[in-house]
Amino acid sequence: MAKFSVHHIKNTFDKINGTLNEILREESSLLKKKVRPGPRHRFTDTDAIALSLAADFLGLNSENYLFASLNSDYKDCFPNLLSRRQYNDRRKRLANEINQLRNIISDKMNKTRKTQDIYVVDSMPLRICKIARKHRSTICKDDTTLIPKVAWCAAQDEWYYGLKLNVVCTGEGIIKAFKIADPTIHDVHYLDEIGKDFRGCRIVGDKGYISKGRKQELLNDYNVHLETPPKKNQKNQKPFVYGKVRKKIETLFSQLNGQFNTQRNFAKTIRGYVSRLYSKLCTITLLQYINKSGGKPIGRVQYALM
Repeated sequence: MAKFSVHHIKNTFDKINGTLNEILREESSLLKKKVRPGPRHRFTDTDAIALSLAADFLGLNSENYLFASLNSDYKDCFPNLLSRRQYNDRRKRLANEINQLRNIISDKMNKTRKTQDIYVVDSMPLRICKIARKHRSTICKDDTTLIPKVAWCAAQDEWYYGLKLNVVCTGEGIIKAFKIADPTIHDVHYLDEIGKDFRGCRIVGDKGYISKGRKQELLNDYNVHLETPPKKNQKNQKPFVYGKVRKKIETLFSQLNGQFNTQRNFAKTIRGYVSRLYSKLCTITLLQYINKSGGKPIGRVQYALM
């Protein structure tokens, strides 16, 4: 793991915290909670979210490594810092708020889009652990509604053990909707769930979404136009003109796997795993927002805070 100075972590934290506070001024009710009895911690919910997003930006997946760094010789940089256990509990408790925050940021960017009616759908594997460990491992098996399984990833031509992330993004690569799902369920079934939310839109998928029946159902029920590249043996082929748009979601997945280490799991429970994933998805959306606000290319998330 690359070693970062605490001053680098602190600078990243301050930039993200400042942007979050600007956004939350317009959404003041998002992080308002009932006041609990006893003393209130000076490290606020916004601070906890900012620290989580800063760690994701820097690729610091290990909370142990993060807090070892924060509690070292530069502890004065974070005088009100939570303990590692408190931070872990706080992030889990704020998981839904973090996802709502991602939605708010996404909506802010989508208001200025020129191609409001074009979206891209695809899925990516979420690896929990190596297949060889699946029988003896208890990781993320605590929720009977979402259990990791062995599944085939056609895009990477390999078997894996874990879950699946279904994503719909805009033509710019901004996440509009997503679902953590059973990896053995075919991608095309996700279209049944999202049709009503994308009425009158055009959704672009890969060959895995080819289904003449569902294409007609989406058109009849929701006026959704499903666009997919033709199969080689398909008759009456029409040219597929959305190849460039489809690359946006491929770039998004590459960033999630590369910079944000989505395929490395440090969580032990589904709740912990989901809270970490929500944080990563919120981080990349926030970085896109910072780029867009600054007039930079939206996809250059690695350099958004420079």
